[in-house]
Amino acid sequence: MTNTGTLLVPVLVSLKTALFATLTAICIGLIFAFFTLGKRNYWTMMVDFVVCIPLFLPPTVLGFYMLAFLGREGFFGSVFGKIFNVSFIFTPAAAVAAAAAAALPIVYKSVKCFLEYVDPEVVNAARTDGAGAFQVMCFIQIPLARRGILIAGMLAFLRAMGEFGISSMIAGNIPGRTQTMPLAIWDAVMSGKMADAHLLSAALAIFSLFVIIAVRYLDHEKTGNMV
Repeated sequence: MTNTGTLLVPVLVSLKTALFATLTAICIGLIFAFFTLGKRNYWTMMVDFVVCIPLFLPPTVLGFYMLAFLGREGFFGSVFGKIFNVSFIFTPAAAVAAAAAAALPIVYKSVKCFLEYVDPEVVNAARTDGAGAFQVMCFIQIPLARRGILIAGMLAFLRAMGEFGISSMIAGNIPGRTQTMPLAIWDAVMSGKMADAHLLSAALAIFSLFVIIAVRYLDHEKTGNMV
């Protein structure tokens, strides 16, 4: 018999993990998008390549390299361990890092695309009036591209909710801490609890459908406004 209370735990873990992962991906994605916007040189090509690695590298391979970097023997993991005297991997923070890594390319590519549609005359006028790069970014470009950033955030949230491969490598499958909905589905299937797997899968599919409909609606409104 399905225990609804037990199944609610991975749902809450997924929502919390996806929320923090999306905020992280948006912050990092905006920085990289502004750094490469309107430029084409060696460094911007390197940023494009590094940020987009999750799009073409198998999740387990990326998870392995993140494990090597974030583990106790890795550079970040060893520094983190010395400062906080705990391991970074197999923690909720590791689950957020895994989901953020998976969502980052979506945010970066989408935000950069929407920023390129911002009228350059408006940007140049602000610079002529004495606005610095940071002011232009905060008060001109981001507000004008806010709908696109919202769409990117929604897609990133959806990708973070569905993250499995990287999370299983660096966050593990700890109920109540790092066990998200995809991991709970896998666990239910492996345990023969098919009713739980069906229920969680249906919930994730319905949620994904609502997000896609919302994205389509926002994108349609943006296109209509542009026309």
